[in-house]
Amino acid sequence: MRVVIDTNVLVSGLFWKGPASEILDAFLAGRFELYASEELIAELREVLSRPKFQTHALQRGLDVPEVVERLKATARIIPVDSLPPQPALRDPDDIIVLECAVSANATMIVTGDQDLLVLESFAGISILTPARALSELTK
Repeated sequence: MRVVIDTNVLVSGLFWKGPASEILDAFLAGRFELYASEELIAELREVLSRPKFQTHALQRGLDVPEVVERLKATARIIPVDSLPPQPALRDPDDIIVLECAVSANATMIVTGDQDLLVLESFAGISILTPARALSELTK
């Protein structure tokens, strides 16, 4: 199964227990293929460099550059094709997630972002919360 995980889920999974961390565990266990783009990696790097997340990283003994490099080494980093402007998007910044998913021919997008979740699907790709994605991955 081809999956794109939104930055908010990656960050949540790194720092807190719950469905997002279980999604990361499922990836590490080889239950699906993770796809990302350079744009999503850059967004993750930027978010993790924020002071509040630096504090969490220090508390957990995580080195942010190392975490980002490990993700780059284990995910399939793909070039993305630009999509035309999407009038249904409440947050235009979310286009990078959709572009990655379409370019990867993904099965699902895992996100906690309500602006994406309201779409339910995009170009035949399911958009699911971490909890719903877990139930799909364990079928």
